[in-house]
Amino acid sequence: MPLGQGGFIEAGSGGHVDETQADMDAMAKAAGIPLKRVLLRVVPAVQTQTVGDTQLTVVSLELYDDAFVAHVRLRDLAERRSDNPFLTIRGWPQLSFDGSDDTGQNYNGYQGAGGGSDSEFRFEIVFTPAVADDARALTLVASEVRWTAHMAGQRSRAEPGSWQFEIALT
Repeated sequence: MPLGQGGFIEAGSGGHVDETQADMDAMAKAAGIPLKRVLLRVVPAVQTQTVGDTQLTVVSLELYDDAFVAHVRLRDLAERRSDNPFLTIRGWPQLSFDGSDDTGQNYNGYQGAGGGSDSEFRFEIVFTPAVADDARALTLVASEVRWTAHMAGQRSRAEPGSWQFEIALT
């Protein structure tokens, strides 16, 4: 049933997805973007590392049939003071992550959805491909945090570090 509303499912349609959604799925697949529709399991991680003034916590992993997602909390531990409270905001953080497992498979990570305030942020880091069936452990490494200026008076900068997380999958 053509809906003409960008892939929305019409009430009473029985949950059928129209051709527009199928086209969008095909484009995502062709671009290597995982759909993350089949959740296989959730793995608790709850590991925290601090380098300099930046604290990263990997809270959990969601394992999908075509990718996996790390839920990450970032905290800026530095105290900043200014007469202008907007100048104490560090900017918008962008995380660079890579992954590998105990079978030798490498994973590419990119920052997905997220948000936060001046000193605490939460993000999902999407990794592809899906975790290998025989993998028993993952190593996730954040090599730097890039702080992107978003208002006058701020400067973009990169904070190097090596936040490394060893996460058992069993």
